Amino acid sequence: MQLHRFEDVLKFCDRAEPFLQQDEVAHNLLLRLCKSFRLANPRLQPSYLAIVETQTKVVAVAIRTPPHPIVVSMVEDVAAIELLVNDLYRAEPLLPGVNAPQVEATLFAERWQRVTQRPYTLYMAMRIHQLTTVQPVTEPNGALRLATVADRDLLVDWQMAFRQEALEEVTDRPNVESWADQQLAAQSIYVWQDGDRPVTAACGYPASERVGVINFVYTPPENRKQGYATACVAAVSQRLLEQGYSCCALFTDQANPTSNKIYWTIGYRPVCDWYQFKFEQPEAVTST
Repeated sequence: MQLHRFEDVLKFCDRAEPFLQQDEVAHNLLLRLCKSFRLANPRLQPSYLAIVETQTKVVAVAIRTPPHPIVVSMVEDVAAIELLVNDLYRAEPLLPGVNAPQVEATLFAERWQRVTQRPYTLYMAMRIHQLTTVQPVTEPNGALRLATVADRDLLVDWQMAFRQEALEEVTDRPNVESWADQQLAAQSIYVWQDGDRPVTAACGYPASERVGVINFVYTPPENRKQGYATACVAAVSQRLLEQGYSCCALFTDQANPTSNKIYWTIGYRPVCDWYQFKFEQPEAVTST
């Protein structure tokens, strides 16, 4: 078993994608990253691209785009985890965390702690869901529409609020403005419009040729518990299916029963669990 690091993102994608496509729903995040690399997305510059393979096949894929944690695929041989941890400790000793399927993430975090002598904590327990048919839902007033440039400032405000509320992240506004511009240009962001006001937003775009992805589902507090998010996600999911995708996928926070109930009502069903762990940094250890 050997680990290969890549500098050329296209060569990496050519080698990684066939393995990732064997389970496109579970690997939708990694496939989206590969798609962004092929489109030369300036917001996602990888610092680490690696594949672990035997003589006959790929058994693991890992991608890091700073400042985010390393993202690791499902692993066919757990020995690949040790190879990745040892190599990353040399390449990026201040790695902030790992984001991977539950088993792989846990094994990686445990091995990282043994190598670095630095503890880890569970940041978020997530679950990937899949939908193949949208179930009928009760629709509130209003209708779905593509977001436009006129919505830009509102979407930036909502994305910043979403990141702070759901991810506990404080993000610079220029970074979020860049995100909004790209989503608007790609026509991948939608709003549910009730009368003269947008009340909910959601993104829907391809992860691969077969899988469409829903993310950034946000309803401001004053518009919640009125069915807007349910209707918005159902409508965006239906649009993706009508565009030819075999299924839709999304991540949920297992600690948020409200969103999980919404997605179940629409027709999303669990596929696998993903964990994100944070790694304590040397200065934090020293200060304690």
